[in-house]
Amino acid sequence: MRSYQAERGPKRILLPVDFARSSKEALERAIGVAGQSHASVTILFVVDFNHYTPAIGPVNWTKTRDELTTKGQTEFLEIQQCYGSGVALDFAIESGFAHEVIPQYAVEHNHDLIIIGKRPHRWWQQLFRRHTAERVLENSTVPVIVIDSARHQREELGDKGFQKLNVCKT
Repeated sequence: MRSYQAERGPKRILLPVDFARSSKEALERAIGVAGQSHASVTILFVVDFNHYTPAIGPVNWTKTRDELTTKGQTEFLEIQQCYGSGVALDFAIESGFAHEVIPQYAVEHNHDLIIIGKRPHRWWQQLFRRHTAERVLENSTVPVIVIDSARHQREELGDKGFQKLNVCKT
């Protein structure tokens, strides 16, 4: 596993995003780390086959990729306007399975740190799929920081955010 010295800090940070709230929290952390260590940040948007495949019927990947590329570019311009003055920002779009693309991209482009947000899953999602952030952490040879936004969301929502589901009736 590659690592960097704490005194030196990272010089190239990879920030995978899906433009959800967890990505915003990870972005703010990446900007902070980059500012302290004078690093650049590459924002990577992965058109993930797992999330954009319809349950029924064929998909027009060219059209889907074009639409998501446009969405990603628009989001990146907004990020650049908000955060780009103090930190060098780059943007990249890839397609594939995010948990495979992210670690591979980090190695191929010489990133020395990945900062990724972990989105909250609903109880039923936890039964059937794992977090992309967890899978990146397992597959990466580059150091990874996972920003868990589920913890913050639970604190904000309190008991109102989670309701018990009574599956068994007696």
